[in-house]
Amino acid sequence: TIYCLVGYREDEKLFEEALRSYNEAKTKYLVVGIDGNSAEDEQMVKVFRNDLKGGKQDFGSKPERQRILEHEEQFQNAYNYMHTELQNSGFLDMIKDTTEDFAICFTQPHRDLKEVRLAAWILSTVLADLKDIDHLWSSDSDTIILPDTISSLSKIVGAEPSAAGASALVQLNTSHLSFIGQMAQTAYNCDAFLNRSALGALGASECLNGPGSLFRIAALRTVAASWYHSNLKQVLNEDMQVTMLLGKEGWLRLYSAESIIRTAGPITLKGWVGQRIRWSRGIHLHRVHDYRYIFSQGYLYTAYMIRSGLYDPLLFIWIAYFAITGRQLVKISLLDLICLEVIPPCYNYFRSTKPRAGFSRTVAHYLTYRAISPAYRMYTFLTPRKDSW
Repeated sequence: TIYCLVGYREDEKLFEEALRSYNEAKTKYLVVGIDGNSAEDEQMVKVFRNDLKGGKQDFGSKPERQRILEHEEQFQNAYNYMHTELQNSGFLDMIKDTTEDFAICFTQPHRDLKEVRLAAWILSTVLADLKDIDHLWSSDSDTIILPDTISSLSKIVGAEPSAAGASALVQLNTSHLSFIGQMAQTAYNCDAFLNRSALGALGASECLNGPGSLFRIAALRTVAASWYHSNLKQVLNEDMQVTMLLGKEGWLRLYSAESIIRTAGPITLKGWVGQRIRWSRGIHLHRVHDYRYIFSQGYLYTAYMIRSGLYDPLLFIWIAYFAITGRQLVKISLLDLICLEVIPPCYNYFRSTKPRAGFSRTVAHYLTYRAISPAYRMYTFLTPRKDSW
């Protein structure tokens, strides 16, 4: 596996912690892409050099963007450009011939997160071809991995030839800092097993998440250029975009709740709601824009998408109607309420990885989350084109 980190406006201390985790995991081949060459970006390069003693390459001016109908051809042009840059720098032969571990960092200004991620993927693909590597691990530069995170995902993807990749379970290393941080972690846990793992078992994971996923390079290179040229917003749920494109190509998308990564999360109500609004709006956009895809992935996947897309808006409407009129719009069965709102969080709690908050505190976190979520999901459902994070 070749490891790929994407540095896009990250905190240098978080970046240092992430690099330290890769050192402890005995990473063999590592590529780090830094967006820009400002003083702030050079500080991240300095962190890279201090932690990994790796080489750094400043790429020259990018070739002008051309309108090429065949996305695969454009991917190949970018691949050739990266290959030439490495060759001119003298790194190419050194990397090809060495039997030792290596780490390389490149810097270049990019338009947005998708562009720097694509550049890092292409460079990683060039190096993977030189070393005859089949898998690419892609993560953000504030993601901390555990010693067995990548090896466990590699075994899962390697055992299924038709799998495009697999994503890891996200845990927040900021959850202990505030009630909101603990609530955010509870929301992740309550989604992990009955939602993500269920779809992963079908080979139809909805999202190979940006904080940490392993890709089969042969699959990624078939969709990378078309993903970059997607007409949807450039930075909203770009990881969901690439997952859907892989599904359209017939690849399976897996999920492992036993492979764990840690990353920073919001610790204030404003930060958490802002993050959830951005994610929720992106999810609505993808589901409406690619509705044919949703209906093409099998009955269970379609049923899940319809249920998850409509449940909270309908719940919001029911609550609003009851608050205004004092009457129930639809009579709700107590058994249905238990099955939907009690059993899933209890199951996920006892199934989740320790350490975890006490059960009483988890109940408080979950009730707070369920009180807020119908409102922001309904808001984003009604404002899908609002250009805001």
